[in-house]
Amino acid sequence: MQLSFRHYYWRWSKNLLLLAVLFAILMTLARVSFALYFGDMATLKLHSFELKKVFWLGFRYDLMPLAYINAIPFILMNIFYFLPGKFAIRAVRFSAISILFAGYVALICYRDWE
Repeated sequence: MQLSFRHYYWRWSKNLLLLAVLFAILMTLARVSFALYFGDMATLKLHSFELKKVFWLGFRYDLMPLAYINAIPFILMNIFYFLPGKFAIRAVRFSAISILFAGYVALICYRDWE
């Protein structure tokens, strides 16, 4: 059975979105655990409104590198959507996996340097 690139397109788009959501959740959990581990509970309860604003701002800042990392594979998938055959499938698979791997490794390394 020959599958066209359009069949793969929706599956890869879903996977890109799933990875972005997963990393956003993991980064938010890391921020919450850091605040709970190193923060004083009385101070955190006293400033709960500011803490919610800080978490929202941090979540927005975490989405920026995720958007940059996922932008290149998404653009390549949209370009290759119009190319026929196995070339498009192999080219997008290789480029998306390599760019996502490099981007997420850089993101993990950057989080460790802070």
